[in-house]
Amino acid sequence: MVGVLHRWRLCGFADTAELLVSELVTNAYRASGADVERHGHAASAKVPCIGMRLTSDRRSLLIEVWDASPKPPVLKDVDAHAEGGRGLVPVDSLAERPNFYFPRSGGKVVWCEITERSDS
Repeated sequence: MVGVLHRWRLCGFADTAELLVSELVTNAYRASGADVERHGHAASAKVPCIGMRLTSDRRSLLIEVWDASPKPPVLKDVDAHAEGGRGLVPVDSLAERPNFYFPRSGGKVVWCEITERSDS
């Protein structure tokens, strides 16, 4: 992903985008049924795939992550010292307009946008 941002001349977004993608992909992975803490990866070939799409107009970067779960994402309160379970807290604090939608194909897409203002 960082390579794509460099090719798109959006290097200034790289650190924030990397963190946001990590959070969104981890959340999608968990929503798809993978036990990340126990296995670190999909324990079974039956775990549905996830998808990610990046789009940009050179002033902002849109990050979309799809998973097969029909359950909406939940913004949770977590202990500041917890090692995990933050879910959408970093996304909510670092990105512009984080949100989600249910595509006709099923599952959900959780998305957020980074702008020059939100990445500085």
